[in-house]
Amino acid sequence: MGEEEKTPEVEQEGAEGKKSFFSKKNIIILGGLAALLLVVSLVVVLFVIKPMFAKEEQADDVDIESIGKKSAGVIYEVKDEFIVNVAGTGATRYLKVALAFEVEDGGTQSEMGDRITEIRDLVIIILGTKKLDQLDNIAARDEIKREILNKVNDILKSGHALNVFYTDFVIQ
Repeated sequence: MGEEEKTPEVEQEGAEGKKSFFSKKNIIILGGLAALLLVVSLVVVLFVIKPMFAKEEQADDVDIESIGKKSAGVIYEVKDEFIVNVAGTGATRYLKVALAFEVEDGGTQSEMGDRITEIRDLVIIILGTKKLDQLDNIAARDEIKREILNKVNDILKSGHALNVFYTDFVIQ
């Protein structure tokens, strides 16, 4: 019986020896974890999420007034797409673009059709020199349109192209 009497005393000491979950040590640990979680969240917001929104804000810098202007000429749509490798990617990325040109009149539209081989060659050369960061930036895309427009107008003899429109623009 002596052994039976010792067992209840050990159980009582074990029950009394347990500490509460809300002890000072546990509260300090939980506070530290909460502070760490707050710091990690702040770092993620500042260095991951904020830069994503900054790229969208860059796109807002485009001249909105130039978009949707009423056209003054005739539209000549290039029938086939342009597919080129993106410069600087080792041929692992490509660009697919479809274009339409606003031209002065039907005569210029006819000349564009007659000179489409020269125009396609010119556009392929221009697009093939562009790097990914140039193609990914809205302002740089507008600069590419101006470059194409100027070079096409150098080719045309009887009229002028007034504008260039992207009807498809895919980077893969």
